[in-house]
Amino acid sequence: MSYVVVVPQKRGITVEDLKRYLTYWERVSYASLSNSTRRQMWFLERVAAKKAIRLYFQKTKGILVPWASIEIMSSGNNKPIYRILKGHLRDVSRTNISLSHVQHIAIGGISHTQRDGSLGVHIERVRNFKRDFLKAFLTVSEQKEIKRYKLPERRRLYATAFWSIKEAYLKSKTTQFHPKEIEIVRKNKDLFEIHDPVGSKVPSGIARYSIPQKGFVASEVYIK
Repeated sequence: MSYVVVVPQKRGITVEDLKRYLTYWERVSYASLSNSTRRQMWFLERVAAKKAIRLYFQKTKGILVPWASIEIMSSGNNKPIYRILKGHLRDVSRTNISLSHVQHIAIGGISHTQRDGSLGVHIERVRNFKRDFLKAFLTVSEQKEIKRYKLPERRRLYATAFWSIKEAYLKSKTTQFHPKEIEIVRKNKDLFEIHDPVGSKVPSGIARYSIPQKGFVASEVYIK
């Protein structure tokens, strides 16, 4: 069972917010960030991820974990990990989290790796990619999929969705790859298969995208 949460920035961050949502060491990390915008996005990512984690434990275990009992850290490969300060270690070892942000909005998610696969999430503002850039990161089949749409806004939406899915895929794997080394195949309106390598008959994962707020695309990828 997986949970993905998007959190928009609606106001400034108060001292009470920091005490409510962050552990002591997270507050230390927050204070060490010199850029105010980075601090806001760093905080927003963790709120989104903690909301997803809380949902997981509430729905699967009937436990409402306190916000400040969830600590999110960076692992050696830059993939975020988390711990519950009081117990539940077995569940932590069976799940993985992912988080992302763009200006004024963040996304966080958790998945049970054995049931759902490794999760990667990404959020992106809908962008007007230049043609040369599209050719640089889309396969031939993906470019044809984009060209199917006559309305420019639909082309921008799906080009951004493909970019966002590839970014989420990178976060789910944590290993570097060129965007054209994987191929996204649309199965229905908002469900895609990911083929790695390109042309493989068996998909390596699935992806979904959504529009959490006008002008933004959020994606989630699950790799078995």
